[in-house]
Amino acid sequence: MYDCTGSQRLYEWKLKLINECDIFQAEMRALREAIEVARNLGMPVDIFVDSLSVLTSMRFARKGTAQLFDLITNWPPWARAIWVKAHVGVLGNEDADAVAVGATLSSWVNRETLRFSVGTVKKATREWVRKQWEIEWRRLTCNTSMLKTFFPELKDFEPIWRKGFWSWETTSMVLGRLPLNDSYVGSLNDEIETENCDCFSSYGAREDLEHYLFECPKYDHLRLGWNIYRSWSLERKCRWAANNLTEMKSFIVKSKRFVDKKTEQGSEQSTGSN
Repeated sequence: MYDCTGSQRLYEWKLKLINECDIFQAEMRALREAIEVARNLGMPVDIFVDSLSVLTSMRFARKGTAQLFDLITNWPPWARAIWVKAHVGVLGNEDADAVAVGATLSSWVNRETLRFSVGTVKKATREWVRKQWEIEWRRLTCNTSMLKTFFPELKDFEPIWRKGFWSWETTSMVLGRLPLNDSYVGSLNDEIETENCDCFSSYGAREDLEHYLFECPKYDHLRLGWNIYRSWSLERKCRWAANNLTEMKSFIVKSKRFVDKKTEQGSEQSTGSN
């Protein structure tokens, strides 16, 4: 607190909160102390605040914590709140920040415990769930899926999952559920499928996921521009594919490998009759 000329410091106060308190709570606690000083003075004062979120919450509060409503109900009518921009060289604001930093680094400063805010509880819950997810991901064994091949660690999978780059094509690719000859042998349109691919240049090659995505010469024209090499291991190729799901979806769709032949024949017949 400074005098009316702003040249003399009259009062200094600092307090250390528990680590679980968020910045919003700390700003409200500091403002509560300023309100208490203003009430004790009983004369017109200006309270400079650099937290626009706290002032906005007080002005338009319809719901909130007890700490927020305590500020509203105890605000003296002779006090005026003025918002100042932080970290732009305002003398009093810079001094207040220096005192706050000193409080966090000091061990002898008085401590105070506040109730956890809803935001703090949500953050702690998200961190706990994230840690449990990582543990379960490491324990995960995919005997019938290629999920861990494409995403060995949770940190590899999480950004893709959050962005939502998923479709039938990419999901089936990652899970190893594309109906290729190597994994799907049976009768299709009166034709008995085998494990081999029908590409002539590599006769006898099994049509597994690696062959279909990265090796089959029938689709070389669709791989133009891919920054990938045949000498790479399957794991490295899959990691590249996992980071380029949009291109992989385009490749699977344009290859027309999984188009229903009966649907194609029916559409051709209807076109011919028309």
